[in-house]
Amino acid sequence: MILLDVSIVNVALPSIEHGLAVAPQTAQWVVSGYTLSLGLTLVSAGRLGDSLGRRRMFLVALTAFVVTSALTGAAPTAGPLIAARLLQGVAGGMLIPQNSGLIQELFQGAERGRAFGVLGATIGTPGDGCSTSMCRSAWSRSCWPPVSYPLRPVAVCAIPTWT
Repeated sequence: MILLDVSIVNVALPSIEHGLAVAPQTAQWVVSGYTLSLGLTLVSAGRLGDSLGRRRMFLVALTAFVVTSALTGAAPTAGPLIAARLLQGVAGGMLIPQNSGLIQELFQGAERGRAFGVLGATIGTPGDGCSTSMCRSAWSRSCWPPVSYPLRPVAVCAIPTWT
């Protein structure tokens, strides 16, 4: 979900440029800012998961990701969109280390290997094709607000199962 979001927005960049009437350099911050804030958050979020509990951090991060996803879809101009994407990157950076930590904590031996295999298989490839095809379809000129919507139902459904 976290890495898929990078692919979805990358494909939507031309629509973002057109829809918000911004220069390509400004639109690029929508992707680069997300990636930068995600990367900067990974290590400290992993440590927070160790000290505060991985399930708690997972829920906080998933909730933050859903909220920031809604903010990106509602952003009227480039400034709020970039700010929301920076915050979304932080939420994603908080979420990623909890996945690995929870697998380490909940699975043993061969089961752990299978769990990491499933994680690896679901990180990007199936959804990437669907999302990029969606954005290249007939409605691609107005694609940028809806690109933040597909991940919300998945995340919202996951939150109650972890409480």
